[in-house]
Amino acid sequence: MTRLLTAAVAVPVLLFVILRAPAAILVALVGVCALLAYWELGGMFSATGHPLPRVGYVATAALVASFYLPGLGPGDASLVAVLLLGISCVVTARPGADAARSTMAAVFATFYVGTLTGSIVGLRMMPPDVD
Repeated sequence: MTRLLTAAVAVPVLLFVILRAPAAILVALVGVCALLAYWELGGMFSATGHPLPRVGYVATAALVASFYLPGLGPGDASLVAVLLLGISCVVTARPGADAARSTMAAVFATFYVGTLTGSIVGLRMMPPDVD
């Protein structure tokens, strides 16, 4: 029942933000949702023994923002994210296979969340199709 009530309130608010609110508000809302999703995936990966690095929050936010900021493209943000995550995981993980697993978990979580949520922003930022 709680999920139905949450959906009854959240869906109209989300539709308004996606369709009518200024783009900056959409980016902020999508960014918060992306960080919450990264946190949720972090809990799942931690349960398997591969906690996600905190720098993944920065990388995920950068990916989402790259769909909004004109000077920073998703390709640039992707390169920075991979470098940040790789360095962080290699420095903090135990040597061997655990470092590789932790790095891949962090890269997966960041790109899964960042690109999927960022694409919502990217779609909103596209100019209208005018013939």
